[in-house]
Amino acid sequence: MPIRNWLLLGLICLIASASAVELPLYAKWQSLHSSYYDEAQTGKELSWDELYRAEFGINTVFYKDTMFKMAVDTQQFFDESHLRLKSIYLGVNLGQWSFAAGSKEHGFGKDCGLDKLPVLARGWDTYHYQNMRLNALELQYLKDNWKASLNLGGNVHNQATAMINISSFNQPEDYLFEFHQEFRAMDNHWRTPVFISAIKADYSPKYGRLQLNNSFAASVLPEYDTTQAQQELYLQSEISYQTTANSWLGATARYENKEYAPQELQFYQIRATYQFKDFALTPLTELSIIESERLWQHRLLGRYSLAPKKTIGLFYEYSHFDAQNPRHTVGLELDFLVDYAAASRL
Repeated sequence: MPIRNWLLLGLICLIASASAVELPLYAKWQSLHSSYYDEAQTGKELSWDELYRAEFGINTVFYKDTMFKMAVDTQQFFDESHLRLKSIYLGVNLGQWSFAAGSKEHGFGKDCGLDKLPVLARGWDTYHYQNMRLNALELQYLKDNWKASLNLGGNVHNQATAMINISSFNQPEDYLFEFHQEFRAMDNHWRTPVFISAIKADYSPKYGRLQLNNSFAASVLPEYDTTQAQQELYLQSEISYQTTANSWLGATARYENKEYAPQELQFYQIRATYQFKDFALTPLTELSIIESERLWQHRLLGRYSLAPKKTIGLFYEYSHFDAQNPRHTVGLELDFLVDYAAASRL
């Protein structure tokens, strides 16, 4: 194991042993193993693929006027894995104000049902649009159901970054409305300055049947050096409705428009889920439009819950660009979460 991996493990062990409070530790495992048959791949009609991700860390812990959380994860790269510090957050509360420093992933288009059936099918990016790592100092003000924050920092790739968030929410699970304004000295693709405006609006009542999840982001790139003035657009909308005590219907749409290939991306999905005690069955249909190309995917997924937040799933998928050359895929997915803090309270 590389020395940096041992250092990360040592950091967590040191925090756990030195802390005077009970740490809310957790561990997560997600994997996707699949085999597909595709006549269009001459000489390699039958193929095997797999993805996995392991994560462990400490959920938010408070001690007097300080707060701390961190996460370490590893992802598959061929036959090796490398630990990385996924996120770390250290802060101090001063009444309604708080100051914090840390590192985290940042972007737009997170937590979409389109990506979770099965897990990892979409790859590793936590966010679909303008994904980046933000290393920053945060100043936050919280009053009642309103929160405002300012982040100043950046990274070597995106250079200096400034970000303002203003949000209104109703806890524990009802609505969230967030306005976001951001400046990056370098855009992910164009390597020139970019201004990003975004809105997120979620409605998810704890005891309600209807759930909504909406994200909108627009990037404005001014004329700079060899880059022409231009705009980019990202939209994501999702609706889920509980039709009976054991069944749900859902639909998701996503749209992205930019000035480099592929210039236009569209995704549409409809799905249904029926729960039989510990077993859930989900048929779905998904259409991906990549400029002029259309990819259809029809999937039947069965998931069995071995215990709370521990599921094993099997699926079959029929997909095609051209109906004359379909691809048949079968797969196994695992999604396990262990919350040691929760277990210690039982």
